Amino acid sequence: MHSSQRTKRAAAVGAATVLVATLAACGGDSGGGGGGGGGAEGQSFDWQYSNYLPPNSSLSTGIANYFDSIEEQGDITVEEFYQESLLSATDTLPGVAQGRADLGFMIALYYPGELPLSQVVGVPFQTDDAEAQVRAMNALYENNEAFRAEYEDQGVHVLSFVPLAPTMIATAEPLEGLAGLEGRQIRAVGLLSQAIEQAGASPVALSAPEVYEAVERGVIDGFTSYPFDVAVANSLNEVASNMTDPGTGLYNLGALVITKSLWDGLPEETRQFMDEQIDQYVTDAIALLAEEEERTCDTFLEAGGTPGVFPEADVEEFEGLVGDSVLQAWQEQAVSAGVAEDQVDGFLDDYQAALEEYAADSSYTPGLVACAERNGN
Repeated sequence: MHSSQRTKRAAAVGAATVLVATLAACGGDSGGGGGGGGGAEGQSFDWQYSNYLPPNSSLSTGIANYFDSIEEQGDITVEEFYQESLLSATDTLPGVAQGRADLGFMIALYYPGELPLSQVVGVPFQTDDAEAQVRAMNALYENNEAFRAEYEDQGVHVLSFVPLAPTMIATAEPLEGLAGLEGRQIRAVGLLSQAIEQAGASPVALSAPEVYEAVERGVIDGFTSYPFDVAVANSLNEVASNMTDPGTGLYNLGALVITKSLWDGLPEETRQFMDEQIDQYVTDAIALLAEEEERTCDTFLEAGGTPGVFPEADVEEFEGLVGDSVLQAWQEQAVSAGVAEDQVDGFLDDYQAALEEYAADSSYTPGLVACAERNGN
């Protein structure tokens, strides 16, 4: 299974448009087979997985390695489809819930109404530690009933949250600290829009594919709500060669999900086996992210890019300008979405406590920060 899955990964990208119509109607199934470590005696499992990203990103590789680990020891086969060849980015949550794919990588930002508690990651100045965030969210999914329910109510089970890098601010012209945001037109999404507006910038709502041309034509001065590695991979440094970490931290949450009814119907030993691989998955995924960010720095510097970091005084001023306003906006949105106020408050307390706990053992440094240090900035 291990080698054949590598072939499927490569083939999935090219087969995209041809397969969509037929595969959309097909869910995974389980049938007879020689039982192994991952399944009950006499059972095997054949699943389809959707990821809107390319297969060679560190995020995709980490999840693929997790699939290899469960395939090698259990009667499980995962057929992998990339770059929206099975489900689009915005259709992954309902698509997996409905069984149009058995597994999928999704991000919470696309579903503010369905996943209101998860939007807490859009509140700035909570953390820039990708490892602490993922481990905290995995712990909360296990222990916080309201947080787990918002995914289960949508028809999915979270196998693990997925590490994503912090956001940054990229501009065509150099950004001289916090004061440099005044009057600039900056693409931003979600709660981060409110934060940069309070710093004097004008947030502009644009989809990711529109950013390159908008900066190139001068429609906007730059963009945020984008991690360093993804921005450079998409060649956005060609039009915005100044990339600066403003200290706002992480802004999004990724998750590897499986259809809840499928998960609930698996033998207990299969569920336990799959869960046992998650801690190693997170460790490996963080290492892959760090390696990719280092390679990104190489590419960025070789192309003439300028990495930067807001001075500590500017970060403190920025945080002071924002205050609790964005946090309160998130709380109000969550209550409006139907979450009880005491559950919102309890989740926030648990989230902040978990971040502090897991940050103590984390060695993750944001890639843009490391790149700026390496460049002497």
